[in-house]
Amino acid sequence: MSQFLNDKNFTTFLSRTISLKEVSCICATDEKEAEEFKQALSADGFFTPQNARNLLSLISQTGKTFFKLSDLKNEKAVYDFIVQYPTGSVELWDADTHNPTVVSPAYHDSSLIFLVTENELISLHEKEFEILDKVGPVFRTI
Repeated sequence: MSQFLNDKNFTTFLSRTISLKEVSCICATDEKEAEEFKQALSADGFFTPQNARNLLSLISQTGKTFFKLSDLKNEKAVYDFIVQYPTGSVELWDADTHNPTVVSPAYHDSSLIFLVTENELISLHEKEFEILDKVGPVFRTI
């Protein structure tokens, strides 16, 4: 079991991400800590998408989902997703079908968390994709 599931601050954070109309964020210090967060989230019943299409499918249903930058493989797509999520309609380009896919998120009894490392945040910032002012609650260990 992950150490984070025994951390009252972390479990309180998770409980406050339910039914939000914005993406919550966990900022890990490095990839090792990100892996520990992934284990904790999975143990708590969160699902992680295999790709952008799967992410859109997961958010259109009630449930708990987390995703990493690598799930969408594109920093601009992550930024666009996070910005669009609160609007009630998310559109992402599907590279396989060469068409946009649009879904309406199911907010009620759902939780969506973006898991990012400090280095990924720096990379996003350098490309002017300011994520932290677009997300809801943020959990950090530092």
